Amino acid sequence: YEGIVEKSNDLQFVAKFAIAEPREGEEDGVVLQAVEEDFTEARDIDAMRRRVGTVQDGVSVALTWDSSSDLGLSIMNSDGEEVSFFAPDGIEGGSFDIDGYDPMEGKQEIVWASNPPGGTYSIKVQHYETEGGGDDSEFTVNINNQGDVQEIAGSISSDGSQVEVGTFEI
Repeated sequence: YEGIVEKSNDLQFVAKFAIAEPREGEEDGVVLQAVEEDFTEARDIDAMRRRVGTVQDGVSVALTWDSSSDLGLSIMNSDGEEVSFFAPDGIEGGSFDIDGYDPMEGKQEIVWASNPPGGTYSIKVQHYETEGGGDDSEFTVNINNQGDVQEIAGSISSDGSQVEVGTFEI
């Protein structure tokens, strides 16, 4: 028998139990041993996340695609301020993940680690280039808005166009 206990979205404890016949010559009684788990480690992790900020406290928007296209992710607030590859710190507290960016991997991410400013934000995907020309590029945008997760799939033509994928509100 196997049971699973979830402490949070990230932590999962698995307990396995074996049920067997008693050995020859042993009594038929069942002996259970109490085990007490205080989840101290999980509380420590939660406390650390609150101290340094995580996407559960903030917002992350990740663009992924699986093609030779060069796509770009940008987020614009209602005041016209933008966070993107070209403006990596364009909106208060938000940042384009330059360190994790590799144009050959097909992933870009914009993050507010904690306390993102309130407002309405527009998510845009721009097509810059496709190696060898080509077809439309399929992509996925994953939004984690303070623990509220949403996935949006879309496609963009290879003509240099830009599409608004969606909006979110903080």
